[in-house]
Amino acid sequence: MNITKNLIVAILMTVVTTLLLGVAYPLVVTGLAQLLFPVAAAATFWRRREALSFALCAVWLFENFWNIARYMADARAQVLPLVGSGEHDWTEIFSRWGVLGRDTGIAGFVTLLGWLGVLIAWGWLARRWWLERELGQH
Repeated sequence: MNITKNLIVAILMTVVTTLLLGVAYPLVVTGLAQLLFPVAAAATFWRRREALSFALCAVWLFENFWNIARYMADARAQVLPLVGSGEHDWTEIFSRWGVLGRDTGIAGFVTLLGWLGVLIAWGWLARRWWLERELGQH
């Protein structure tokens, strides 16, 4: 009975480790890591009610989408220089997901999300400034 229990635990740990290191880790390394710091900073400024700092962190966050998209679009061509040696992260990820042939389309969508995020952040800040200005005049 102990052998069966140990075997089940070993199989579960193998599956969890494979998912973490084979799927989650590449995502964190390639894109999510450069998004986490701006999100954490934006959350801090949101809690402090510092509108300008929050908006700048949001712009910083969404500008990162453009850089991520540039490397996504390069998944098949692999022309851009990589920081480390080895395989292109987005080639690996898109190949695993079966969408390597759609690398430029996915990159275009991520670029669009980046532009929308930047425009919304600046628009939100402008609207907030306008409303505060109006309230100050009355």
